[in-house]
Amino acid sequence: MLYSFVTDGSIYYIGNTIYTSKKRMNGFKNSGSPQKTNLRIKDKLINVLKRKKSVFIYILLDDAKLSYKNFTVSLASGLEDILIRELNPVWNKVGKLKKIL
Repeated sequence: MLYSFVTDGSIYYIGNTIYTSKKRMNGFKNSGSPQKTNLRIKDKLINVLKRKKSVFIYILLDDAKLSYKNFTVSLASGLEDILIRELNPVWNKVGKLKKIL
């Protein structure tokens, strides 16, 4: 499952999970100290909601049965990297590192 958090028409975060949407969102809600990404995004979501802004969650269910040379291919995983790179959501850290030539 590929998901994104959108506020004021802008994509702030794109993520991917093998879990259900309920289980993934509970991961943000009930995050603990070793879950750095969950804690970081949870704090950002709370800050947006405190400003009385809406957060929309868009989900792409990865139900396509894709394969390549007998390997199962995850559409959500394949899209995640390219979307983060191309759309550059401000809450995503991946892709923000300087490129090494």
